[in-house]
Amino acid sequence: MVENKVGLIAYADRFGSGKIRDFSEIIKEHFNGYFGHIHLLPTIFPHGGKDAGFDCITHLQINQLLSEKKEGKVLDGWEEIKNITGKERNSPGVDVMVDVIINHISSKNLMFQDVLEKGEESKILGFIFT
Repeated sequence: MVENKVGLIAYADRFGSGKIRDFSEIIKEHFNGYFGHIHLLPTIFPHGGKDAGFDCITHLQINQLLSEKKEGKVLDGWEEIKNITGKERNSPGVDVMVDVIINHISSKNLMFQDVLEKGEESKILGFIFT
């Protein structure tokens, strides 16, 4: 059965300290049960910093600036995002959706760099428009 619940669309780095863990704790402490889903906007990915996360460098990892450090090591950002769901606590939890912007990338993105380096020989030339 599909339930129509209120969703939250947010930049996780705009809450508290700007860390994913802080965002998660604020949601759990102050908004537990209010949202059926949370849609995280693209600042969670490494980005160039000029376009609110829409200039993504890679979609394969979480922005280390948003992750906690433990014993000098940056924690896995995906695990921190999973923690937002609350499902590990045997509760219904909340669904989390991550905004993957594939039609906007940074000039530092490896695909864009491939086109710059290989030009007409790049296998992804047809995917890059400027």
